[in-house]
Amino acid sequence: MTTKPPNPEFSESDLVGRSVFGVLKSRIAFRTPRQILGLALAVCVPLIVFGIVTTHENRFVLGSLFTDSTLGGKPFHLVGMSFLGDPMVWGFTFLVPFLIAVLDLATKRTLRLINTSAAKATQDWRDDASRRGFASAVSRAKQIWKMRSHRHSGTMKFLRYGPWVVAIFFWAYNTITCAFLDFPPLPNPYTSDRVTLISADSTAQTSTSDGELSFTFAGQASTIRVASVPSKRVVELSEKVPLRKWDCERAVAPWSFWLTRLWTALFYGALPFLVRQLLLLIWGATSFLRAGRRWEEEHGDQTPALAINPFEPDSFGGLGSLSDAVIIYLYSVSILASLLGLSFLKEGTEPAWHNYATMIAFLPIGVWAVLAPSIAVRHTIVGAKDRYLHALAGHLHGIGDSILAALPDGTLADPLLSKKFDDQKKVIRGLYDDVAKMKEWPFDAMLMIRILFSLAAPWLPAALKQIAGVVLK
Repeated sequence: MTTKPPNPEFSESDLVGRSVFGVLKSRIAFRTPRQILGLALAVCVPLIVFGIVTTHENRFVLGSLFTDSTLGGKPFHLVGMSFLGDPMVWGFTFLVPFLIAVLDLATKRTLRLINTSAAKATQDWRDDASRRGFASAVSRAKQIWKMRSHRHSGTMKFLRYGPWVVAIFFWAYNTITCAFLDFPPLPNPYTSDRVTLISADSTAQTSTSDGELSFTFAGQASTIRVASVPSKRVVELSEKVPLRKWDCERAVAPWSFWLTRLWTALFYGALPFLVRQLLLLIWGATSFLRAGRRWEEEHGDQTPALAINPFEPDSFGGLGSLSDAVIIYLYSVSILASLLGLSFLKEGTEPAWHNYATMIAFLPIGVWAVLAPSIAVRHTIVGAKDRYLHALAGHLHGIGDSILAALPDGTLADPLLSKKFDDQKKVIRGLYDDVAKMKEWPFDAMLMIRILFSLAAPWLPAALKQIAGVVLK
């Protein structure tokens, strides 16, 4: 028997509290018309402002930013990065607000999952006042979400202060490197040894030839040996060269420069806090689900922590909301990885090894988001399934013994008795087959397709870049 609590054990304030994310999601989400309007404004206003400013300063369209150069005695434009050619800005402007809205959905689905699980807590688990008891499990989950867990003090400090450090570092690094991009003694972060050249002579052929590339950047003349000419537009150099970037020239385009510094503080600065919120959601939910499994391991499989009903319509003991939570976690990870995937679409340069490395680094997070909560609850699901199957198998065994006992004296020949045994066996066997079909993982074919699509989606920009390179040469 279970006792459903009159009120949910967890509320949305337990999961969010007074965090930066809580402030953002109250204004940017999919739930109310006001939040949808906030989402639209968060995306459209920066894009419109940047579009107007960069158009006015002649750096909006592709190919609008270049350095004059010569290769093999022929004049070429060494292509830099325009606003449209910088997906890290317009791409982030789209995806960061959507990530906030998706994390709001993740919060809602996490809340539904843990409250559904809490409502299934057995009275035995609720009455246990030890550190493995129900009340302690609820408290630990809330402490994790509020970053006050004494059991993980080091991790809590990192999660509390780490996003601020990362956000300040992002803003400071971006500001310093872009502010002094036109000062040759300082390193230029926007360099490449695979560059795009466009013929400056419209009457000449666009093909390039081997030789030395000569150009002037920030008042300094440079000559770089061309290592190879793999295509008509992209050449490989013997060393990296600096390229012009739309938001890094204060004297020529001051509005682009200062607006980007403000944009960086808001959009880049929000990312570490959004990543933290996702990690906390998954960690807190997994902690509570795993607490029930640990309690069962201490008290034996015959004393369940959760009352699982194998005949629930979701075929997962009534915890089908775990599937919704898992997929929204994966969507959130996919959006984060897609932000990195946009670096493959940068104008003027080819992807570097670190672009691939950072993309691959997000795969373990996606796997953890899918498996951690699923593994945490699987023991409870399997335990409930085994208990039902064991009980039904005992009844089938009893019917078998009754049939064997009726054989010697011939009473089994009685049609009524034979039909009684046969009906009992069919009913119990049908129940046994139904319970045996109960899922041990919250995955079906459609969910697996969505998971595979989510894992593959962040690589779409890289695939588009390669396809475009082959088609457009």
